[in-house]
Amino acid sequence: MQFAKREEYLSSQCSRRPPTFSKVSLLIQKEGWTGNCPRPEDIVAKWRPVTRVQVESDPWIITKIQNQKWTGLALKDFGSKGQGVVATKAFAMGSIVCDYHGKAAGRDLCVDAETFPCECHPTENTMGRMINHSSKRANLRPVHCMMNFPEGQRDVILFQAKRDIHLCEELLFDYTSSSANLFEEKAMIFDWLDE
Repeated sequence: MQFAKREEYLSSQCSRRPPTFSKVSLLIQKEGWTGNCPRPEDIVAKWRPVTRVQVESDPWIITKIQNQKWTGLALKDFGSKGQGVVATKAFAMGSIVCDYHGKAAGRDLCVDAETFPCECHPTENTMGRMINHSSKRANLRPVHCMMNFPEGQRDVILFQAKRDIHLCEELLFDYTSSSANLFEEKAMIFDWLDE
């Protein structure tokens, strides 16, 4: 029973991103456990991305959406392509990277991409709104969630890693993806987008 509780605790401390051997070892050391505890390599091997239900109530994600202080992201100038977002740390497949911050503006959650800067953070660059398009090299997938904020539920578009994302890699998503439902009514406008 104690072993299972400890395994559950260690897994809960690494819910958003896969743990490393050293991180799990530090958690075990911090707790002072010397016996009857899982091996770090077993916790690393058993890691799975969080489910949508877990995401929708995750206090860490809710806080990041509210304050727009996502970690592991930076703006970069791509010359004629303009600004984009790069990863300043690795993200494992399934990790929540950031949100597309803006209000849901219509049917099927079309996002109001015209309002700039974001109405609720007028003095900040919201990283999700700066992510560039690629239909062929997209490494993010937009996921619609009904987030459970203290003031009530709200529609949010989160970006989830489609695959492992490496340090310094540009973050991209497909603006025209039918799964995105972000720009459904404007899909024809984006036909000109070039890789």
